Amino acid sequence: MAPGGAGAKARNRRRGGGPVERYLPLAYMVMAVLVIVVLLPSALRPPAQQSTQTAQFSPNAPHQNQQSIIAAFQQASSGTAGAGTGNGTGPGTTGSGPAGLQLPPSKLVPNFCPNGFGVPPRQTADIYAGPCAGAWKGDNGGATWRGVTGTTIRICVTGTGSGNQPSANGPVASQESASQSAWDRTFTVFQQYFNRNFQFYGRQVQFIVENPSGSGISAEQTAGVACDQTWGVFAAGPVSDPECTYLGQHSIVAFCGDHWPVSFYQDGAPDLYGWVMDGDELVRLSAEFICKDLAGHPAQWAGEADYQHTTRKFGMLLYDTRGYQQLGPETQSLLKSECGQNLDIVYSDLDNSNGEASLAQAVTKFKQDGVTTVIPGVDYISSAVFTNQAANQAWFPEILVTDGGDLGRNQLASLQNQTEWAHAFGITDLDMERPLEDTDCYRAYQSVDPANSPAFVFCDYLYDSLYMLMTGIQNAGPHLTPTTFQQGLYKLGFRYPDRPAWAIGGGYGPGHPAYADNIAEVWWNSTAPSPDPNTYGAGSDNVGAYEYLRNGQRYRLGQIPVETPAMFSSGTTTAPDPTQYGD
Repeated sequence: MAPGGAGAKARNRRRGGGPVERYLPLAYMVMAVLVIVVLLPSALRPPAQQSTQTAQFSPNAPHQNQQSIIAAFQQASSGTAGAGTGNGTGPGTTGSGPAGLQLPPSKLVPNFCPNGFGVPPRQTADIYAGPCAGAWKGDNGGATWRGVTGTTIRICVTGTGSGNQPSANGPVASQESASQSAWDRTFTVFQQYFNRNFQFYGRQVQFIVENPSGSGISAEQTAGVACDQTWGVFAAGPVSDPECTYLGQHSIVAFCGDHWPVSFYQDGAPDLYGWVMDGDELVRLSAEFICKDLAGHPAQWAGEADYQHTTRKFGMLLYDTRGYQQLGPETQSLLKSECGQNLDIVYSDLDNSNGEASLAQAVTKFKQDGVTTVIPGVDYISSAVFTNQAANQAWFPEILVTDGGDLGRNQLASLQNQTEWAHAFGITDLDMERPLEDTDCYRAYQSVDPANSPAFVFCDYLYDSLYMLMTGIQNAGPHLTPTTFQQGLYKLGFRYPDRPAWAIGGGYGPGHPAYADNIAEVWWNSTAPSPDPNTYGAGSDNVGAYEYLRNGQRYRLGQIPVETPAMFSSGTTTAPDPTQYGD
């Protein structure tokens, strides 16, 4: 349940603590890990992709004991959002957030929507788009905040490391050129896309690249300082938590990339936001899933034959640093109070040389304590080492995925020991994975540059956060400040799409700094083809994917059904209506 640790602090902007990964062919996996370990800063980064597209980036923490990690790997064998008649409210309409807060309706005014979509029109065809902006002319106030002038809004951006980033720091080019790398071109195209399709009140956004100089918290904090002191930006995103922490302390709006506790966002209010679910809500949904559907029943999906007839006993592997440690006791308390379950917690920290040894010790302790069902609350590299150690010790429990470390992603699940991951199931706050060509990101890119394709990692890990950043700027109105930006995000209301059912529902409001507000149920099918061949790269078998129950149907707090979920017997790996975007 807890977002597993390193991810947040790592440069992976989207990811959320917690481990889950699958074993790919050894040569590919070792090469991927080498790239990650050598180039990945203390951010979550996905393995490098072996294809013309770039690889995904995922949530991870910095790993100092790099060579031993590599060795460990080698050892182991439409709808507008909210449209419909269900729980949703249409974009811009009054909606109740998770705490029942009521947000004011938007006013009906003539609109600015050069490529509006749907009825009533939303700003773009993106499923998470808000309603069209109102028409405007006049004085925008000029320099309303640092990083804002009468003509420009400066935004710090970066890639995900491991080669998945622009080639040089500085302002992104306004036009494409033949000499640009795929990543440089992707940022250039999306800078054009946002300026063409959003109402910025006489201004244009100017992306400014600031890639950390190396791996580790210090390098990432330095990048945040540069965004502030060298480039004087208004906002940044999505960026790692060391950068987010600094930016929030200096009144710079930032989108952060992990399942951070609400307290993390509050420390930087009103400047810090997220796309994936905050850690506290993820813990509550995880506890609800356990108490309603798992507690008191045999661990029927474990690899240990004895466990399949043994009442579940839960354990959690969790980072003891980076702010995640508070989520362990929170989970422990909820399970005890809601369904009388005890939770064994073993803490680990791969930021020091004892990290790998602690993961082996965690396996030994869980096994000795009779834990049948383990919850990974660490990054995907740590979870891969942990599952390899479990296989080495012939321990095959249930793996309960709660999106810690972004392990709900096919690519990261594929990097886990597959003998172990064959028993992985749980919940995810991410939407269903789709072929790149069926994503909003791809469609947006092609509207500007139909001759090329966006970097795969950009679409999977960066696009949604950037899109919400642009939405907040548009909704803030001409007088742009961090306060009006926050008010702009709140104007979206809370949207819970009925169609397509797999789309993420959520919004922003007081006490709810991250968008995602519901989850889907999943289980890992190691023989299923991935919906998108970009997931694993050229030369791989492209096999292994999460199956989503009920076509990806999503649940808010209090809505998870009481049942024995159809794990390992029912599901779909591909969105049934991947291009369903409403009327």
